[in-house]
Amino acid sequence: QFLYFIASVAIANFVEMLLSIAVVLPVALCSLSTISNVQPKIDTHDNIVNAHDGNVIKHDNTYFWYGTSYTLCNMNVSTACRYTHNTSFAHIPNAPSCGWTNNDFAVYSSVDLVAWKLVNPSIIPSHKRPNGIYFRPKVMFNENTKKFVAWFNYVTEGLPDSSCPSSWGPEGKGGCQTVLATAVSDSPEGPFVIANLPVKMGAQNSWKHGDFGVFVDSDQKGYIAYNSYDNGFAVSVDLMTDDYLQSSSHTSGYFTTRTEAPIMIKVNDMYFVATGPLCCFCYQGSTMPVYSSSSPLGPFNATNIDLNPGGVLHTQQSFALKLNDTTYLWGGDRWQSSPFKSHDFVVWLPLRIENNLPTPLVNISEWTVDA
Repeated sequence: QFLYFIASVAIANFVEMLLSIAVVLPVALCSLSTISNVQPKIDTHDNIVNAHDGNVIKHDNTYFWYGTSYTLCNMNVSTACRYTHNTSFAHIPNAPSCGWTNNDFAVYSSVDLVAWKLVNPSIIPSHKRPNGIYFRPKVMFNENTKKFVAWFNYVTEGLPDSSCPSSWGPEGKGGCQTVLATAVSDSPEGPFVIANLPVKMGAQNSWKHGDFGVFVDSDQKGYIAYNSYDNGFAVSVDLMTDDYLQSSSHTSGYFTTRTEAPIMIKVNDMYFVATGPLCCFCYQGSTMPVYSSSSPLGPFNATNIDLNPGGVLHTQQSFALKLNDTTYLWGGDRWQSSPFKSHDFVVWLPLRIENNLPTPLVNISEWTVDA
């Protein structure tokens, strides 16, 4: 009987252990998150996340969402972007309008892509940067330097199109409009310190460049796809310097014109750049034709793929984060979808890879991701 008692206790303890494992394992091994495209993304203080035209990265099992914090202003549809009489590119008014202000760059963190905590409302503190118009931040982690690098757009507030600050040196071709700049930090939360403002890019060796997307290859080399105001908003790709802080001047050359908001991804050994027609804070969004190359510096050729045929998403793309070999998290902004620019809706959709090609996005209300 004693031996029977001992055996019974051992069996009972073993069964209890199995039951505890059965309870714990689903929690430990499964981290499914549901991403909604109906409800706005809310932070841990029940505020709408104010991070636009930025990107999301993953570092040490935590996601960091960087974006422009726009103000509680109301954008007038007819004056969202102003245009000069004799050029086709956007003219920044001397008196900033909604969106064209001294914006901050915020960063939020999350472990599941759903619950977001505001960790820094201004990653480049206002007292440590020149006055001007800031937008479209993109952050990368450099595995070699162990630094976080932010690329962003900057406009010198109040300057006419025909002049740049004399301290910038030779202007290259034309005058001064939106430029690219970089900042660096030891932490994903910042603060970031401006490293280069402006950055001279490989395309026509000039300053004037607008929308862009960043990409880190498997060999840890950094690339930037961007459009050029000097050549009718043509898009090209530059190889960054090893520290990601400047362009190396090695460039693909132009492969499409009058486009903006590019993203760059890699599928196996092929590189893809998706970019859309000019759509400055437009409510209708844009189509997103795709270009491909076997090399990150081209030549890039047009495909028959459009990520947003007919512009049905009413969204302008901002970034694509690789989740696994078959899915990217694609993000974009639905401009003028709210009375307040800071509350404009952010859309996140799965960008699926099938037969080694990116496929058109599907406008779904919610989807599940293994974060």
